[in-house]
Amino acid sequence: MKRKFVGIVLLLALTGCTPQAQDISVKTIQAASGELQSNVEVAGVLLPSKTENVSGKLSGQVKVINAEVGQQVKKGDVLIELDAKELDAQLKQAQAGLSAVKDQIVLAKVNMDAAKSSLDTTDTTISDQVKLAEVNMNAAKAALDTTQASIKDQVSMSKINLDSAEALLESTKAQNTLQMYQAKLNMDTTQDSYNKVSVLFNAGTVSQQEMDKADNALKLAKSQYEVAATSTQTALLSATSKLDSAKSQYEQAIGSSGQSQLLAAQAKYEAALSTFNQTKGSQAKNQKIAAQSKFDVAKQQFDSASSSTMAQTQASVDTIAVQLSNAIIQSPIDGTVVNKNIGSGEIAPAGATLLTVADLNLLKINTTISQEVLPYVKVGQEIDVVVDIYPDQVLKGKISNIAPISVNTGSYFPIEIEVVNSENKISAGLSAHATIAVKSEQRILVPVSALIENNGQNYVFVVENGIAKKREVLTGLRNAEQVEILKGMTQSDQVVVTHANTLFDNMPVILEN
Repeated sequence: MKRKFVGIVLLLALTGCTPQAQDISVKTIQAASGELQSNVEVAGVLLPSKTENVSGKLSGQVKVINAEVGQQVKKGDVLIELDAKELDAQLKQAQAGLSAVKDQIVLAKVNMDAAKSSLDTTDTTISDQVKLAEVNMNAAKAALDTTQASIKDQVSMSKINLDSAEALLESTKAQNTLQMYQAKLNMDTTQDSYNKVSVLFNAGTVSQQEMDKADNALKLAKSQYEVAATSTQTALLSATSKLDSAKSQYEQAIGSSGQSQLLAAQAKYEAALSTFNQTKGSQAKNQKIAAQSKFDVAKQQFDSASSSTMAQTQASVDTIAVQLSNAIIQSPIDGTVVNKNIGSGEIAPAGATLLTVADLNLLKINTTISQEVLPYVKVGQEIDVVVDIYPDQVLKGKISNIAPISVNTGSYFPIEIEVVNSENKISAGLSAHATIAVKSEQRILVPVSALIENNGQNYVFVVENGIAKKREVLTGLRNAEQVEILKGMTQSDQVVVTHANTLFDNMPVILEN
């Protein structure tokens, strides 16, 4: 009878008709906002937080094994030693070669420094010689210029003296000629007067006194003429002597004496100029080129010894030293030896796993959480962990990593949970489960009984004016009583919490009190 009624209801729903039978009574509540708390259960296997396979980079015979399965080791502890006698011999030989190269470098450095010192000395010597030659050249040029100026001044002065002496002679001639002419004229005039007085005296017309006066006047005029003649001759002789002296000095100034001085000064200057040119010329260049060449050769030898030869020899030493260090195999981490694949005296192949060291002090569980829980889980969040075979022990763990991308199937995200395993009391490989306490933000919450799940989609029914309206919703976090609604309804909606599975969209319902 019940199946027949359901069939009628479905038929009416498909035809768009409303059943005339008695409406279904439902109970509703108004959607509320709140924070939902829930516990998320995850499970997995306890694994070491770190597991390192210990292998060697060098193939060789095992000399010593310092670790056994179950033994705890520290990072850097020597676990295995390989036989390295051949490498030791090769290293000593390479080190001897390196020492020889270093000696060569020291010798080459000494030679280079000596060549550099010689080059510097040559540069300094040439520079000093050039400076000295330049000083001598400039001094000779200054002396030449001084001699030229001096001779020019002497010629000029002697010419002035000559011209002055000639002018003096002419002036003396003119002045004394006038004096003699006047004295001669005076004597001749006096002689005529005397002759006239003498005639008159002889004639008895003049007195003896007048005759004596005329005689005295004549004597005086003759005396004055003689004095003038003597003075003129003396003045002319003096002026002529001065002229001759001036001519001699002038001739000397313009003659061979001045020319000899000038030629001597010119010769000294040309000799100094030649020395200067030679000092800074090809001779100096050749000396400098020779010194530079010696330095370049010495530097090339030093560079070759200290670069390529040294680098090659050092590289050989370093390579053998690295190989020798590879004969010592150390623990990469703090942990416990959990596997051993080699024995003393056996040949350890390069790259093969010889031992396995695991850090058992810190275990981890790799598991997943759903996307609904993801927003409320944080790295560093502490959680309780229980090992399945020790149900009464609760271990403290924390979330150490949350993957940024989901697994291939989607909707679930890998997380890693760390568990401190002090004193290695818990064995790796045991199954365990953990409880993650989460708390949502302020969201719309509805009872779980209001949610309908069908083919991966979630629905609720809300009542509007006595009609049940079907709403597709997006759900989030949930617990046994409530579920979080992220999308699809509001706080003002009246959501059906009873008989929701028997309803269909737009179906009339009766609200229960």
